[in-house]
Amino acid sequence: MDHRARRRRMALVGITATAAMLLCAGSASAASGDRDRDGMRDRWERAHGLKVGVRDQKRDADKDGLWALTEFEAGTDPRRGDSDGDKTKDGLEDPDGDGLRTAAEQLLGLDPDLADTDDDGVDDGAEDTDGDGLPNAWERNTRTSAAKSDTDGDGTDDGAEDLDRDGVTNADEFSYGMNPRSKDSDRDGTDDDDELVGTVVSFADGTLVVTLRDGTTATWAIGEDAIVDANPPADDESDDEDASDDEGDDYGDFDDELADWDPTSALVAGAKVVDIEIDATTDEVLELRVLDASGVASRAERPRPRPRPHNGPGGCRDCENSGQRPDRGAGGDDHPE
Repeated sequence: MDHRARRRRMALVGITATAAMLLCAGSASAASGDRDRDGMRDRWERAHGLKVGVRDQKRDADKDGLWALTEFEAGTDPRRGDSDGDKTKDGLEDPDGDGLRTAAEQLLGLDPDLADTDDDGVDDGAEDTDGDGLPNAWERNTRTSAAKSDTDGDGTDDGAEDLDRDGVTNADEFSYGMNPRSKDSDRDGTDDDDELVGTVVSFADGTLVVTLRDGTTATWAIGEDAIVDANPPADDESDDEDASDDEGDDYGDFDDELADWDPTSALVAGAKVVDIEIDATTDEVLELRVLDASGVASRAERPRPRPRPHNGPGGCRDCENSGQRPDRGAGGDDHPE
């Protein structure tokens, strides 16, 4: 056999193999019920008014911000903007509770039904996909994109921007638990920039060491009369489940624990110090406010005693009988969740 014949034969074998592979791929797609290979089953497409044979996975017929493929994966209706009828568009829902709306999860290529898509121990909303110093979910506060580090393309990362022009960057507003859209987040008459002090390095034996915003270190004494405004510890409801049934007990020992709680215990490494007042003569701290290491804001207010649970089919029978406003549901101020 000459060389030309051999090359023709090898080419024919190659063409035959390629055709066989395509045929197998097509057969596999057909067997899986997705003939057009757009990620959606044919039966589902027909049931929801989509065309089999057309790769329309990125179609958004109901204008809810979600592609048809995302609706297929999330189990929502691509023809109804509000599939569950709760007056919130499907794209604005957060089914996995990670702080990210479904439309944002779609943009970032995340799973809207998994709070931690990459299973790295950090919820998707707390991740910083674009590396701009702002968590994905928090970018909604700054009206920036979690998929672009420099949303407006001005050469400055979103975290380094200052949306409200108060002298505090967006990233610092997040770190200190402030509002990036308000110059005076706590509405106390003092701009945010004038309140920020720094980050706690250590606190021991009455001595507080803080890294200031300019990078320098300051050391102050905190006496017994100093006022420290900090978040009280959260109540562990699992410890007082049995005690809550006792009419003579106010949700276990939580109030006693608060009475014995020392607010200086919040001065741990990484905590944020704001709004400090120093005695110019003694260089001692007279008053300061501290945010915990996660950047959660606190105010000088001892929690009100927790109300007792309300029984009955309505969930708030006592209020209904007394004419008070009914239970406002989870997170309400007047009733337990």
